Amino acid sequence: MEAKSESEAEEEEVTAEEEIEEVKEKEEYDEEIEKKQDEEKEEEEEEDDEVEKEGQKEKEKDGEILQRLFFPVEIPEDLNEEYSTVDHASLRFLLTGDHRVNRRRKRGAPEQLLSLHKGRRTECRGDNKKCCRHEMTVIFKDLKGFEFIVQPKTFDAGYCKGRCPPRYNPAHHHALLQSLIWKEDRRKAPRPCCAPSKLAELEILYFDENDSTSLKVSNWKNMRVLECACS
Repeated sequence: MEAKSESEAEEEEVTAEEEIEEVKEKEEYDEEIEKKQDEEKEEEEEEDDEVEKEGQKEKEKDGEILQRLFFPVEIPEDLNEEYSTVDHASLRFLLTGDHRVNRRRKRGAPEQLLSLHKGRRTECRGDNKKCCRHEMTVIFKDLKGFEFIVQPKTFDAGYCKGRCPPRYNPAHHHALLQSLIWKEDRRKAPRPCCAPSKLAELEILYFDENDSTSLKVSNWKNMRVLECACS
């Protein structure tokens, strides 16, 4: 058997080193994927706990609202005996319009079941992982095709990112209902996504395409994210 030449031995050594490096890279990749999966699992568990806590609070809140909707009525003494065993909820309908019925029920109670929690802050603060507005700086000179813009040279366009637990900052009633359906059965509907709910225009000063010595002003719509919501 002929002895291997020095070049062949070197080639085999290089090949072996490459194989070892590939195995090492694969192991590192697998570890990274596993770590990411563990982190996602932890986030899901945290979210499930949070959903459960929020769900309990909402059940208590809904219970209070329903109590106001179907309040106990005062049964008139002269009411026919055949109705004396009727439940309070039914009496509410039997006696509608009667001056003897307790009318202290608060107006707008049904709407509270679909409250959108308007006015919630959407700016990201600290390590908030829920849907919120993040900063995104745009520098026009760094973007191909936008060299004609004179002002602004840069601006904060913003973007929306984060989790959308049930009932959290819904953009509209449909999003609220979708989040509740997702909470009950994740196969029936996807979880709402974090997206811009309010945008603003941006005033642009730029060179006229037909006359490079002339400047024009234009307002570009929906260029800046002001608020985010789950939709």
